Amino acid sequence: MKALLARAHLEEEDDWSGLFSGLHRDVLALQDAPAVTGTGPQIDYGAASMRQLRQLHEIVETVGEICDGFMSQPRCQGEDDRFPAPGLFVDWLTGECDLVLDACRREAAHRKPLGNSDKHERLAIIARAVLDNSDKAKSAAFARDVQAAVA
Repeated sequence: MKALLARAHLEEEDDWSGLFSGLHRDVLALQDAPAVTGTGPQIDYGAASMRQLRQLHEIVETVGEICDGFMSQPRCQGEDDRFPAPGLFVDWLTGECDLVLDACRREAAHRKPLGNSDKHERLAIIARAVLDNSDKAKSAAFARDVQAAVA
């Protein structure tokens, strides 16, 4: 955005003299802009096929991992445990990703697989959460589900 603003100001003026005063004016205008309050799409997880759930889960998991990478960058880190604007956005997006991942896992765990393909899709969706959880009972149940799927 800064590059676009700078280019616009350079097109208006042939030298750099007014660039910084123009940018200052634009930054002040951006500070008064309304906050973004939109939410994501309302997904009907129950209407999605098991394959669609897995595809959604994979995409959102990847976006969440990218967000984790952004959060480790200085531009997303603030002082005194307060995030700057980029950090606030990425933190919000990470939370949204977590909500979608949880919804996909709950829906997959709730459903009865219709065939072998559904069994594998379901296991792929819930695998990481079960393994990361370290709950012995859930891990044992997952192991039984994997064994039954390959038998």
